[in-house]
Amino acid sequence: MIVGLALTYVALLGEETLYDRDNLDVQPPKPTGYLNHRFQMLTGIYGAKCKGRTTLWKSTQNLIWLPTRPYFFCLCSRFPFEA
Repeated sequence: MIVGLALTYVALLGEETLYDRDNLDVQPPKPTGYLNHRFQMLTGIYGAKCKGRTTLWKSTQNLIWLPTRPYFFCLCSRFPFEA
């Protein structure tokens, strides 16, 4: 039930995250109509049209280097005060 609720929230409130929000003046115009806008945002169609999108190689590098970050190590290790 919690997963279904989370999926509903993402579908209703989520935005495309794979484009540069800092340079909105060089991005294509947002789709008109609420349903068309939501569909294109959730499927990534709008993100694919945008400039400044991260490349597949850059995304892969981020995933590879994530385990080397100290905060990730702390999340994955057991703390001494846990039983």
